[in-house]
Amino acid sequence: MLLNLRKKLKESFFSVFPIVMIVLAISLLLGNIPGPLFVKFIISAFLLFLGIGLFSLGADQSMMPIGQNIASTLTKKKKVWLLLLACLLMGFIITIAEPDLAVLANQIPSINKWVFICVVGIGIGICFVLGAIRILFGIPIAYLLTAGYVLIFTFLAFVPQDFWAVSFDASGVTTGAISVPFIMSFCLGISAIRGGNSNEEDSFGLVAICSMGPILSVLLLGMLSSSINITQTTTTITTSTYATIPSDFLLELLHSMQEIAIVMIPIIVVFFIFQFSMIHLPKTQIIKICIGLVYTYVGIVLFMTGVNVGFSQLGSLLGEYLTLSKYSWIIYPIAFVLGYVIVCAEPAVHVLTEQVADISGNTISKKVLRTSFSIGVAISLTLAVIRAVFQLNILYFLLPMYVVALGLSFYNSKLFTAVGFDAGGIASGPMSATFLLPFITGITTAHGGNIMYGAFGTVALIATTPIVVIQILGAIAKYAKTKRQAPMLSQPTDTISIIEYDYE
Repeated sequence: MLLNLRKKLKESFFSVFPIVMIVLAISLLLGNIPGPLFVKFIISAFLLFLGIGLFSLGADQSMMPIGQNIASTLTKKKKVWLLLLACLLMGFIITIAEPDLAVLANQIPSINKWVFICVVGIGIGICFVLGAIRILFGIPIAYLLTAGYVLIFTFLAFVPQDFWAVSFDASGVTTGAISVPFIMSFCLGISAIRGGNSNEEDSFGLVAICSMGPILSVLLLGMLSSSINITQTTTTITTSTYATIPSDFLLELLHSMQEIAIVMIPIIVVFFIFQFSMIHLPKTQIIKICIGLVYTYVGIVLFMTGVNVGFSQLGSLLGEYLTLSKYSWIIYPIAFVLGYVIVCAEPAVHVLTEQVADISGNTISKKVLRTSFSIGVAISLTLAVIRAVFQLNILYFLLPMYVVALGLSFYNSKLFTAVGFDAGGIASGPMSATFLLPFITGITTAHGGNIMYGAFGTVALIATTPIVVIQILGAIAKYAKTKRQAPMLSQPTDTISIIEYDYE
C-alpha cells in the first residue's frame, strides 16, 4: 500500500510540478501578481498534488475492483438486459462523480451546474449501452464512430453556437480516473460474453463511444432549451489578505466535502446492493475497497478545494495579465511549452504508449509516440490561443481533425482505431480544466472576446489531438508493415514445390 501511494504521489508530482515552474517564471516576468493570490496558488498546488495522488490510488483500489466485479457477475448471469441496464445506471453515476466535470460546470455561466452534470451523465449512460450493444453484435467501431460524429455535426446546424464548444469540452473532461477504469473493466466483461478471437479488439473502443455521449446530450440540451442564453461573464478574482487565506481554504473544504459526498454516495449504495445480492466478496476485499473509497473521497475533496481556491483563479489572471502586458507576444511560446510539458507529465499517456507499441509490433516506438503527443498537444494549445485572440469558430479546428481521424479509421486496423479514439480523453487530464481553460479564458477576456466562443473548446482541442496522432501513426505502421511483406509476396512461384496426392 505504501509503495503504491509513493508511486501515485510521484506521478501526481510530475503532473503538477511543470505548471508550478511555469507560473513561477511568468510571475517573475510580470512582477505584479498579488501576494495573497500567489500564496493561495502554492497551497492549492500542494493540495492538487496530494489530492490527485490519493484519488488515483483510491480509484485503483476501489473503482476498478467494483467495476470488474459487477461486470464479471453480470456476465456470468448471461442476462443481456441486466447488463445493459447496469451500463446505463453506472455510466450516469460514475460521470457525475468525475471531478473535472464539476470544474468545467463551475465555469459555465447561465446553466445550472447540476443540470449540466446530469445531462452529461445521461449522455454517457446511453452511449455506454450503445457501446455494449456494439460489442455483443460485433458492429465495426469505425461505422459507429462515423455515424455518431456525422450526427453530432448535423446537430450543430440546429443548436445555438453558444453550446458548440462547451459540448466538445464536456466530452474531454468526462474520461477521467473514475470513469475510465469502470468503462474498461465493464468492456472486458462484456467482450467475454462473445468469446472467440475478437476479445482483444472489443476490449478497446468503449471509452471512445462513451465520449460521444456528452457532446450529443449537451447539443440536445441546447436544441430543446432555446430559451437558455449562455451570456458572457467575466472572471471574478476573490480579493483576500494573508489573514483571510486560512478561512478561504476552510470554507471551500467544507463545501467540497458536502458536494463530493453527494456524488460518491450513489456509487457506494449501488456497489453494496450488488455485493449483498450477487457478488458476495470476502470481508477482506470489502475492507480494502472501503479504504480505497475513503482515499478517493479525500483525494477529490482536496483536489476540488485546491482548484476552486487558487489554481483556476491564478490561471485566468496570468492569461489576462500576459495579454495586456508589453510581453503579449509571449503567450504563444508559453502556450506551446505548456502543452508540451503537460502531456509529458500525464501518467495515462505512458500507459497508452505501452499499448500502442505492443499492438504496432514496436513499429511505433514509445519515444516517437510520446514526442508526437507532446508536439501535437503543444500545437493544439497554441491554436487555442490563436482562437482566443481572433475569436475563431471551433469548427475550423475540430472538423478537419475529425475528418482525418475518421477517414483513417477505415484504413487502419479495428484495434488501432479503437485505441486511438480511446486516447482522446487521455491528454485532457486534470490540468486542462483546472488551469489551461482558465488561462485561455483570461486571454479571451483581455481581448474583450466572448469566452463561449474564444475560451471554451480548449479542452476539446487538447483531447482531439491524440486521436489524430494515433490514427496517422497507425496508417504509417500499416504501410510500413505492408511494404516489408511485399518482397515476400512477390517471390517467384517456381521456388515453391507443390506436391499433389492421388486419393483414388
